[in-house]
Order: sequence, then C-alpha cells, then structure tokens
Amino acid sequence: MQVKVTIPAVGDKPAYSVTKEISVPTITCPVGQFLDPITNTCKPIVCPAGQFLDPITKTCKPIVCPVGEYLDPYTLTCKPIVCPVGEYLDPITKTCKPLVCPVGEYLDPYTLTCKPIKCPAGEYLDPITKTCKPIVCPVGEYLDPYTLTCKPIKCPVGEYLDPVTKTCKPIKCPAGQYLDPITNTCKPIVCPVGEYLDPVTKTCKPLVCPVGEYLDPITLTCVPVTPKEVCQIGYVRKIRCPDGSEIVIEKCEKDPTTGRNRWVPTGNTCPPLEMGKIVKILTYPEGAALEAFDGQEVTVTASVVCGLTLSSGETATFEVDGAEVARGTTSSGTVSFKWKATVEPSRTHKLCVSVPKSAQCPKYGSARDCKTITVSRIIPGIEEQLIKEREEYAKGIEALRQEQERIRELIQPAISAIPIVPYIPAIPFIPTIPTVPTVPEVPEVPKLGKISIPSVEIPFGVEYPVIIYIDGERIGSPPVLLDADPGTHTVRIELKGFTPISKKISVIAGETTVLTGLRFV
Repeated sequence: MQVKVTIPAVGDKPAYSVTKEISVPTITCPVGQFLDPITNTCKPIVCPAGQFLDPITKTCKPIVCPVGEYLDPYTLTCKPIVCPVGEYLDPITKTCKPLVCPVGEYLDPYTLTCKPIKCPAGEYLDPITKTCKPIVCPVGEYLDPYTLTCKPIKCPVGEYLDPVTKTCKPIKCPAGQYLDPITNTCKPIVCPVGEYLDPVTKTCKPLVCPVGEYLDPITLTCVPVTPKEVCQIGYVRKIRCPDGSEIVIEKCEKDPTTGRNRWVPTGNTCPPLEMGKIVKILTYPEGAALEAFDGQEVTVTASVVCGLTLSSGETATFEVDGAEVARGTTSSGTVSFKWKATVEPSRTHKLCVSVPKSAQCPKYGSARDCKTITVSRIIPGIEEQLIKEREEYAKGIEALRQEQERIRELIQPAISAIPIVPYIPAIPFIPTIPTVPTVPEVPEVPKLGKISIPSVEIPFGVEYPVIIYIDGERIGSPPVLLDADPGTHTVRIELKGFTPISKKISVIAGETTVLTGLRFV
C-alpha cells in the first residue's frame, strides 16, 4: 500500500511530498459482521425493519410471510391473519373478504353465521328482493292480525260494502222502507192496524176520522156516527159524601153549539170530613195484644183528637177494671199514665182512657177507648215452655212403660209364675221460676219526624244529577224520604251549572214535612 506524505516548507526550504510503500494487514470480518471503514473494526450487521440477515449470502433481505400470515411491525414476526367481524379469510387469495349471505338470509352479528330472514308480523319476504315488505291486502279485504292472511271484509248489520271504495257504509233505505236487522235489507213499511203510510213523510200515522165519524175496526174505514143522546134533560148525577150527605156533581143540559145533550159538571164538592173526638190507646205494633208480668210498671199512652186538630189541655181519666186510677191532661194530642201490673184479682184487666166534653173541644162530646191486658207471674213464653217440657217428659215415661210391657210379653212363657211389676218413676214437679221480664212497654209518642222531597224540576236537556244535602250531609238524588229529629233543618239542593237552592224547614215529631215546587231555572 503506498502512502503519500506532504512535508510543509521550513525556512527557505519549500514544501515537498514523499511517497512510501507501507504494508497494511488485511482485516476479514466473521459471518454476520462488516468492516467499519471509519473505525476499521468489525461490527455486527443490523438489518433494517422488515428485513432479515440471509445466513447464506450474509446480506439483508426483505421478510416474506407465508400465505395466510402477515408481518407484525412490532415483533417483526409473521402471525396468522385474523379477519375483522363480518369478513372471512379467502382460502385462495388468503385475504379477508366481507361475508355475503345468500339471498333470503342475513348475517347474525353474534354467531357470524347466515340465518334465514324472519319477517315481523304484518310483513312478508319478497321472493325477488329477498326483503321484508308490508302485507297489502287487495281492495275489499283486510289483514287478519291472528292468521296474518287477507280475508274479505264483512260489514256489520246496517252497513254494506261499497264496490267503489271497498269500505263499509251505512245502509240508507228509501222513503217508505225500513232496514230489516235480520236480512240486512230494506223492506217496505207495513203499518199496523189503525194506521196508514203518509205519502209525504213515509211514516205510519194513526187514522183520524173527521168529526161525526169513527174508525170501523173491521173495514178500517171511517163510518158516520149514529146520533145518540147521552142523557136526558133534567137528569142529574149524585154522589154520597162520607158524612152521609148527597151532592149533585153533574146535570144534563143541551149544548148550544152542537144541539146535543151533554153532562155538565156543577162544581159541587163534599164538605171536609171531621173525625169528631177520638181516643185511642196506642200499641206496638199496631193491634198487638197488651202483656205484662206481676209487678211491672206499665206506661199506658193514648192519642186524643178533637175533629181535625190534636187535643191539648183536656182532662183524661185512666180506669182499671172500671175503677178510676189516675187523671191526666192531654198535650199535643197524647196523654200517658203509669200503672203497676198485678195478677190480683185475676190475670186479665180492662184498661180504659176516657175524655169528657170540655171547653177545649166544645163541638164534640166525650170519647173512650179500652184495651185488655194479660198479666203473668213469670215472663210470657216461659210458662208455655214449661208446660211443653212436662208434656214431653210424660210422653217419655209412657214410652218406657210400653217398652217394659213389650219385654214382659216376650219373656212371659219362661217366667209366667213371676209377676213383673214395671218401675214407673214419678213425674217430678217443675217449679215456676220467676225472672226479670223483657216484655216491651207500650211505646211512647214517636220522637222523630220525616222529611220528604219527591221531585226537583230541572231544565230540559240537563244530564247532571241533582244532589240533596240536609244539614251539610249528602243524602243523594230525589225522591228522598228519611227520618229527622224535631226542630229546624237546612236543606240545600245543588245542580251543576245552576245556583243552589237553600231552604230552612221545621220538622215536627210524628209528622212528615214535604218540600214541593223545587225548580232550577
């Protein structure tokens, strides 16, 4: 190897070059290394990314992965190709291709398999496009939601299928006809006997004969009425009134317009009926027998009426078996007495209440009412029960005696010498047991009155209900009849959209207060 050395100028001596031959040893790098020209040393061969060191040629060559694999840029190794969702590895080209399902199927995103297309209710699979389309029924048919098939439209009674629009429309019968609900067809109107078909309104109307004629029920024609007097002049019609008097209510006169006889009302009415003075011992229920037990304090109440008014301030006498026991004064039509029941001298007593003629009721005389009361030593009903038990006990003893006789007849041949004396137990004495009775006393005068609201008039067409309140409590809709304490009560009647009606009423014990003339305007 020749080396050229340049010597710089020194002083007067110019620069010059000297070439010398130098021997340099040859460096041979091992396999997989190269000689660095700068450092003149061997360094390992490093292939660039995507290449590998060929062990034969000792040169870098590009990495080529086999079919179906790819070069991982991070690990620089070949890995099998994994196709994304919805694609598959083509075995020929070894590349990923999209999954294409055959016609009529779809790709299941979970199983990545093709499945047949199922159309939802009301749709069908089009054999050409292989897509679901809504089922469209032809005109005159409808889609059955259960069978998903088209069926002919059946119109309800009173309607028909329009051949143009293929929809149901109401049947309109021509004048003089009606719709038969069975055959769903129009039929001519047949008027009942005594009616005719009006040619204008096409409805049945009653046959009305002109004045002086009547409708013959057989021929259904108007026939002249044969004149006949209904009464004779001078005749009258009378009625007998409850008080025994008679009054004329009609008289026969000639009609000045028609010239025919007729009955003309006189306008007479019976005089108001007065009951006179009436005394009545009250029982509960009405007409029930009076009963009590020995020692019971009985309240005897009687009602006293003077004509059409309740008696007040009159003296009343209470008698037992014809002997006067007490006196009292009537008040608001009643009078009450106290009496202690006794079985002496007998178990039945005659109770009487009498009211003589007085200045408070001068128009009428005296009045009297009597009732019979039965007094028992024990509670009514217990005595009958004891008698019944004694009878049942006697029947049992008699049955025992008959059974002994039957047994004696059966064994008589064997022990005929031995007399059989049946044992007959004595009937025990059952003493009466006096107990506290529960016989109801004769009721006193009713303590409650009644409120009656039979009806409330409302305007025509109003459909809201009428609501009744009494003392703020909702009662309901009329008619109303209920019990109420004596005194003043507030009645409020409401109807939606109208001003409420409010009234104050007074209730009297034993009487009914009726509200009438109630009207919403």
